[in-house]
Amino acid sequence: LEAGDGKKDPMGDSIVILTSNKGSDQIYPRDRQTALRRAELERRLDSFTDAKIKAMLLQPDPSDLNDRSKLIEPSLLRRIYRGVPAAPPSYEGTIEIAIRKAAQLSKEFKANHRIAIEIDRAVVQHTVDVFYVPENGVTAVEDAVSRLFGDLVEAIHKKTEKSSLFTATLEEDAEHKRHIITRGDKDEKI
Repeated sequence: LEAGDGKKDPMGDSIVILTSNKGSDQIYPRDRQTALRRAELERRLDSFTDAKIKAMLLQPDPSDLNDRSKLIEPSLLRRIYRGVPAAPPSYEGTIEIAIRKAAQLSKEFKANHRIAIEIDRAVVQHTVDVFYVPENGVTAVEDAVSRLFGDLVEAIHKKTEKSSLFTATLEEDAEHKRHIITRGDKDEKI
């Protein structure tokens, strides 16, 4: 393989992965406001066979049928061992990613301030429902969890005297659809 600067690299024992967004709208329709559930996403991905993916790569862009600049040459396509579909995380996967982000922030905060903060799964799920946009991946969800965590820390500092060690839990009140912060050391809602 020769790079743009003229440097040559041997490719004998290499695996080359090519990526494309072509056909992504068939797996994950644009402007969808919620993430697909895992079963639906798996069903869609399973429908994309190697042959279907390779045939798709030979088709011009539907928005400009005359533009053939983005097509893969058939000679290169014959060298592709296997076409495999990929997709953004499912709804369930996005929730797990958001929970891990909240746990990471909580762990770092506890290590630095000796205050444990927990965000309830229902709050994380609500955050995913509000902020997840499939074509943007999970970045917006992780950013929203970080902002939520920051808002929780600010609320704790405003409403409590700094204790040496306590646990704060952010929960969703199903009846009133509001967030409740519970201080674990005094078992009080703040």
